Amino acid sequence: MLSQFPPSETPSGIVEVGRRLPPAKDPPTSALAVDPLPRPRSMARVVGNARQLLNVYHVVDRVADTSCSVLVTGESGTGKELVARGLHAASHRASRPFIAVHCGAHPEAALESELLGHVKGAFTGARTTKLGKLAQANGGTVFLDEIAELSLALQVKLLRVLQLHEYSPVGDTRKLRADVRIVAATAADLEAAVASGTFREDLYYRLNVIHLHVPALRDRREDIPVLAEHFLKTAGDRVGRPQAATIPSRRRTSLGCRSRRARTSSCNDEGMGTGPTGRPRPSASKRANSRANIGFPPDASWTRASTGRGIRAPSRVRTS
Repeated sequence: MLSQFPPSETPSGIVEVGRRLPPAKDPPTSALAVDPLPRPRSMARVVGNARQLLNVYHVVDRVADTSCSVLVTGESGTGKELVARGLHAASHRASRPFIAVHCGAHPEAALESELLGHVKGAFTGARTTKLGKLAQANGGTVFLDEIAELSLALQVKLLRVLQLHEYSPVGDTRKLRADVRIVAATAADLEAAVASGTFREDLYYRLNVIHLHVPALRDRREDIPVLAEHFLKTAGDRVGRPQAATIPSRRRTSLGCRSRRARTSSCNDEGMGTGPTGRPRPSASKRANSRANIGFPPDASWTRASTGRGIRAPSRVRTS
């Protein structure tokens, strides 16, 4: 309203009202920032503060003290075992063992003996009685990695463990009590495996009581600088040298990575690609001229010599 009148003709009442208006305040920081979810201390080994990971931390904190089975999904290398270890550390089973078993690293017969154990003479080569992972982890957690690789026969026995909390070692008729929490992980699509008949539907629902999905790094790119700093510190501690430098600007780092990729894959106006240093590679015509100047045919194929840096020789020699 004040802009409608010249400064000399502005009514005094409007000026007084304008002066009495409280000054504009910036919105509180809490209204702009996303409310952070609590991060359990047990998840300290998982590096990342993205919103997707914070949701995983929140679910872990809520279900840690239960005995429900947990299914952890995500691509290879996303940290599914770290999440499982954090879940175990936050639970009341933290003082008991955490045992990881890779279901795809053993043949079917060996995996059954590895999980359930066997008695002496159960099969050829069973000279002594062996405790399985279920018995070794009594009161703790058993982590079954790549659960989709489990055979149908072993799926039936694992289903009995989840339903009745009992099992029989290989070659034994006794029923042993299984006081363990089962945490399974896979990078495969179990729903598609159920549809194709390679994975039991009842076992899928027994495992998928609590579902945790670990996002890939491409879905949480804001964690790239955090991971870079973590690996720099880890590498420096491993060789006994402190971290030489930190990343001054995360935005500058991400932009630098993108510009570096664009620079290495670009081409100049003459059609010559640029190498990692940004220098243009010589064109095909220049390479052919350089070969002709030293007495080799332009179409000769070149091989690197086994000795001598930068020494090359043609695979065929032109005869006079």
